[in-house]
Amino acid sequence: MKLDNEQYRIIVESSPNMIWRAGTDTLCNYFNTTWLNFSGKTMAEEVGTG
Repeated sequence: MKLDNEQYRIIVESSPNMIWRAGTDTLCNYFNTTWLNFSGKTMAEEVGTG
């Protein structure tokens, strides 16, 4: 079974684990809500080398 984008997003956003994603350029381009709540930062503050 393959998850579609929305199913994947729901799983990642509801996870109690801190999840982030980086591109092949090694810059971070996504952080889930758990990560942002823990860090106290916004997505804009974290993206890149945040």
